[in-house]
Amino acid sequence: MKHQQRQADETAMKIAKLMCIALLLLLVSCGVLSQNPPPEAVELAITQQLMHKQQSIAQTLERSSHANPVANLEPSFEIEDISVSSRTKVTDSEQLSRPEINEVYKVNGTFKAKLKAPGYPESSSPFEVYLGTNTLADPPADGVETWFLIQP
Repeated sequence: MKHQQRQADETAMKIAKLMCIALLLLLVSCGVLSQNPPPEAVELAITQQLMHKQQSIAQTLERSSHANPVANLEPSFEIEDISVSSRTKVTDSEQLSRPEINEVYKVNGTFKAKLKAPGYPESSSPFEVYLGTNTLADPPADGVETWFLIQP
């Protein structure tokens, strides 16, 4: 009888181990345990791209109107409602040769932007950003990862 109980315990233990392995594989395949750019990094990357476009437009207008340069241009928009449709790890990026970056992700989705000036409607736009990080570096004391916006 003890033999049967021991055999049942061993079988239950094997089943529990298999279930743990299956759960772990499921979590890894879904990306839960993998390194992914957090929503804050994605929002900052979108903001940085829009600011770059805004500055380019302002510089073009300054050249055509011979106006004084605009210093420290402030964002004229607010980003709302970011919806990420995919986060894909990029393995063939030239950015991986940079010592501070060993993982690059391509993030796609849509966002809504609202101009700060009155009378303009909110608009929805697609986005694509490339973000890199260094998972091999020592973790920062504050636990916050550093993500880099990469211009492809």
